[in-house]
Amino acid sequence: MREIKIRYIFRNEETGKLIKKIFTIEELEKGIKLPLFHDIYFNKKWTIEARNLYIELKDKNGKDIYEKDVVKIDEYTGYYIVKYENGAYKLHHYKNEAWWHWLHTHSIFRDRVKDIEVIGNVYEHKHLLEDDEK
Repeated sequence: MREIKIRYIFRNEETGKLIKKIFTIEELEKGIKLPLFHDIYFNKKWTIEARNLYIELKDKNGKDIYEKDVVKIDEYTGYYIVKYENGAYKLHHYKNEAWWHWLHTHSIFRDRVKDIEVIGNVYEHKHLLEDDEK
């Protein structure tokens, strides 16, 4: 069975602080983390900044890859953003939107992630994209 995970990014409206929480579908359905989710979601100080799906692939270090993650590719310069487009996950260079390749969960594509490293996400690590411009 597929492992479906959702990464929520919450922003505190008073402080601007971001917090990241990951829930599996099973946890949400069973209500395991529902009190935590309820406390954050219905607290007027917190808003949902983003919901990102786990793409069922791990980077070269075994870290889960989610939509809107910022990644480095060993043989290329610059940073890429994981995006879902036209029914597939792709890596887009953040400056020119050129895509490097599709990310697919099918076994024949899994070897492609051996050169990919997750270094952050576009919400919590915007400075990574700014630093690369220098």
